[in-house]
Amino acid sequence: MTRFILLTIVAVFLTLQVSAQDKRGDRIKAMKVAYLTDKLELTPEESQNFWPLYNELSSKLREIKKSGRAEKVSENLSEAEALELINKQFDNDQRELDLKKAYALKMKEVISPVKLIRLSEAEKEFKRELLHRAKGKRGR
Repeated sequence: MTRFILLTIVAVFLTLQVSAQDKRGDRIKAMKVAYLTDKLELTPEESQNFWPLYNELSSKLREIKKSGRAEKVSENLSEAEALELINKQFDNDQRELDLKKAYALKMKEVISPVKLIRLSEAEKEFKRELLHRAKGKRGR
């Protein structure tokens, strides 16, 4: 019962924080918060400290990904342009990796290294679950 209350409070709190997103995005984010909180078995104290870090990381990763998508690949791409795009992609990948490392250090002060490892798996599981649900809705 306590776990349910915690999940509900966290989901409501985060839903209110992202009021700029559409309702579907809010619903998915709330589902993700509940899912990850449950899978990681976060305590109320861990949740209070973990979610702001997680949200910061997610926001910064989105910015990096967005900057990498800005380049349109034309059909008449020269070898030099292709190499430049490849190097930009590696630079973005490195920026993502550096950011993840920095936030892993911050997060391990809030949650255990075991939970940090479980986070990665839980995120993958959540994405699979979301895709599975989306496929089910399209099949109707």
